[in-house]
Amino acid sequence: MSEITVVIPTKGNPESLENTLTTLYDSTNTDYKLIVVNGGEDVETQGLLNEWEDIMGDDIKVIEGKWDSSIKAMNAGFKKAKGHVLLTHDDITFFRLYNRDWMKEIITAAKNPKVGMVTSLNGGGQSGPDYLDKFKWIGTWFTMIPEHTIKTVGYLDEQMTTGDDIDYSYRVLRHGYGVAMIDYWVEHHMSNDRTHDKNMAESDIVKQNGEYFKKKHGFL
Repeated sequence: MSEITVVIPTKGNPESLENTLTTLYDSTNTDYKLIVVNGGEDVETQGLLNEWEDIMGDDIKVIEGKWDSSIKAMNAGFKKAKGHVLLTHDDITFFRLYNRDWMKEIITAAKNPKVGMVTSLNGGGQSGPDYLDKFKWIGTWFTMIPEHTIKTVGYLDEQMTTGDDIDYSYRVLRHGYGVAMIDYWVEHHMSNDRTHDKNMAESDIVKQNGEYFKKKHGFL
């Protein structure tokens, strides 16, 4: 079986990160490697990561650095990962329901060569007219990217500051892949504010990224 790598970017969010790491660890018996991309310098987060290095040993890697967007931070881990890659965030609670191992089920879907992304029933959304109206996309707060997808589609577009998941989902479909959803709720996303340019309204950021998306893919 291909190696599984979970990538989690974080920045000064130690309490939520601890919940994410603990519930991830407790919700599956499947072996995985963990990459935490730490963009902060707070003592609490560093202490927490030291504790997890004691727990997981060689199965965890911490990448330290400064990134001006969560997308660049995700890519920093994404590019170091091996095998199938689960992209998620530091504000997720993972569940193990009905004694089912969600990781095993998501890997089963990822093995299908026709599948380009896998998520849970709570892992996607629908875009508005700023991108493609009513386009169904898979959120990068929780998505498994199979190894074959990475080889053909590549990584996230760092020119975007939001809408990266819409863009990646669209690229996956343009390469001829489908998307898969495992049929029960795996995670709860706390939806932390990840807007990096505090001088711009969220609606303006969406419009700016939507225009870039449309130009990139030939809709303008």
